[in-house]
Amino acid sequence: MSIASSSPSPRSPFQFLPVKLIKTTSIAAAILAFSSVNAATLMILFPERIASVGPLLTPTGGSQSSLLPLLDPYFDTYATSPLGAADVVNQADAFFVNLIEGGGTNGATYTPEELQTLAEIIASGKRAVIHFEWFAWNNSNVQLAALTGGTVVSAAGITMLLPEGTSSLVEGITGPISVGFGEGIQGGTRVFGDVVTLVGENEDVLLIGDANIMSDSSFPSNPNNVIFRQNVARFLGVPEPSSILLAIPALLLCAVRRRR
Repeated sequence: MSIASSSPSPRSPFQFLPVKLIKTTSIAAAILAFSSVNAATLMILFPERIASVGPLLTPTGGSQSSLLPLLDPYFDTYATSPLGAADVVNQADAFFVNLIEGGGTNGATYTPEELQTLAEIIASGKRAVIHFEWFAWNNSNVQLAALTGGTVVSAAGITMLLPEGTSSLVEGITGPISVGFGEGIQGGTRVFGDVVTLVGENEDVLLIGDANIMSDSSFPSNPNNVIFRQNVARFLGVPEPSSILLAIPALLLCAVRRRR
C-alpha cells in the first residue's frame, strides 16, 4: 500500500522553462504517447468453411506468407478471429479476410454472422482486403457482390491484366500482372479489370478475385505481381485519416498547458 506524503511537493523543473519550450515538449510527448497507445493491429479473419487449400494468410504463414515482412513496418500485432465473431470491426485497425471454400455446386456460402461482419468492415472506413475466386465460388461471390452493390462477372481464363486508373495500388507497375482463373465484381473502381476493385465510401476495401495474384509461388517471375503485393501491404498499412484527427485534441490540450 502506498502512503501519500504530506510534505510540500517539489517545484517542477518545467516551471523554469519558457512557455514555447513547454508547448513543444508537451506536443512531442503527446505524439509519442499517441503512437504507443495506438499500436496498429491487423486482424486476419477465417470463414467457418475455409478454402480446402488452406488459409492465404496466418500470423506465421499461409500461401501468401511473403506479405508478412511487407506488413511488419505497419503493424505491431497480427490477431486472428473467426469471420463470424461479434464486434470484430472494433478490435483492429485493418483486416485481411481469408478465402471461403469453393467447389461443388459453386461453393460454400457465408453465414449470416459472417455477412454481418463483412458489411460492418465495408462500412467502417477501415482498410481491408477481401479475397474471392472464380465461378466455383459463385455462391459466396454473389453474396459479396450484394454487400458492395455490385454484380459478379465471369473472368475465368484471363491470364494477364493491365493496370487501370491512378490508384497507389498500381504505383511502380510497368506492365500487366499475371492472373489465374479469376472472377470479377463490377461496381467498384477498377484497378486490374473487374478482378481487382476498390469498394466502400472511401475506397478502403480491396476486393481481389484471384488468390493466385499474390501467391508466393504462382507467378514468381512476374515482377509486377511482386510490386502489386508490396502495394497491397502499403494499402493496408496506411493509417485512417480519422485516427490522425482523433489525436489533434490531445495535442492541443498539451500545447495550452500554462506555467503555474
